[in-house]
Amino acid sequence: MRWFKAFYNGSLWAMAIALTCFHNTWIQMRINTGYIFYGSWLVLTILCYIATKKRETGILFSITSMILCIAYSYALYGWKRLQIVPASLLREGIHQPTIKFAIINKVIIAFMIIGIIIIILENIREKRDHKGRTL
Repeated sequence: MRWFKAFYNGSLWAMAIALTCFHNTWIQMRINTGYIFYGSWLVLTILCYIATKKRETGILFSITSMILCIAYSYALYGWKRLQIVPASLLREGIHQPTIKFAIINKVIIAFMIIGIIIIILENIREKRDHKGRTL
């Protein structure tokens, strides 16, 4: 489960980094910002995993990460552009301009919702198992 939490939180922060780079015209015109997303996702997943070896992150960290990244993205782009830019980043990074933004947005939203639900359910299960062991 530690890998999944690292994978999930890494993806949120990688998207925030990529959106910040996409917002900078100089960077956007010279570098495929989709590569920035996928590269930072890999690096952040590994760093999150290494960090959780010393201290386990709870559900609060994942929920806080999701809320902060969504709020930051909204403040950076606003609602209209936020419906296009993240999907554009993902599409650009895999070199598939034929995939519709709506499909990519549905995948992003599903990943965010299902991911946080999995983390919440796993956290509940871990607490229940821990209570059973201490009695």
